[in-house]
Amino acid sequence: MSTTGADLEGDIHMLATIKYLPSTLPLVLPYVRAIQEESSTDPNCVRYEILVYPPTDSLVVVESYKSKAAIDAHIAGPAHTKYWEECEKYIVEKDWKFYSKYS
Repeated sequence: MSTTGADLEGDIHMLATIKYLPSTLPLVLPYVRAIQEESSTDPNCVRYEILVYPPTDSLVVVESYKSKAAIDAHIAGPAHTKYWEECEKYIVEKDWKFYSKYS
């Protein structure tokens, strides 16, 4: 596990766990979905899944990219930028962890 992914090689897999203020998950999900849609056209994106548990106003995003540079470009993208502008105020806790595949 890595806290930034900079020390990993090959495909990098990221798990983002985010807990939001009560009853705000429905407000956040359209922005997360927009990030997923943007990622679907990125040739460096291997995987992008959104997992939710509505009773806790939490979600987990499972992402895989071909490199750390690809993750950095993804984070700098317009959908991700819009998410932070609109949704950061709802975040209670956030945790990102990066992994490489065991082979």
